[in-house]
Amino acid sequence: MCQLKGHREFLHAAAAVRQAMNPSPLFLVVGEASFREDNYARGVHTVAKRMGSRDVVRFTGFRADIARTLAAMDPLAFPSYEESFGLALLEAMAMKVPIVACRSAGVLDIVEDGISGLLVPPKDAQALATGIIHLLHDGELRNTVVANARRRVELDFSAETVLNRLETRPKS
Repeated sequence: MCQLKGHREFLHAAAAVRQAMNPSPLFLVVGEASFREDNYARGVHTVAKRMGSRDVVRFTGFRADIARTLAAMDPLAFPSYEESFGLALLEAMAMKVPIVACRSAGVLDIVEDGISGLLVPPKDAQALATGIIHLLHDGELRNTVVANARRRVELDFSAETVLNRLETRPKS
């Protein structure tokens, strides 16, 4: 659990979604504390407990079964506000899982707002909640963004495409 991943905003967004929807969806926090971030992780768990979110938020810890974990998500919330490259986004897009993500540098290279996912301002729990609710309620939008996202992964991020880009890149 890295401090730049937006866990607290995610918990606040989950609380807002929980208040807006009945029944409330179940939320997953996937991953574990990075090196020297145990205090931060404890703080995130404490925030969840104080908010009364423990009944709708599950902390899964590290998961090796990415496909199975992603299959349980609809949508994937990606509240990271500093990201070099979001591999989890590509994995979700390939599996046709709709995405609500924060506008951050690495995310902007992957997700196209309103086309292959929804982008919201970083550190804005309410905007994240609104995006989640929008994708949960609008089946047509959800279907459109997942189809576009899958196509984007196939065209722009396939192994063949990436290797071709590397091979044709000017040498410095």
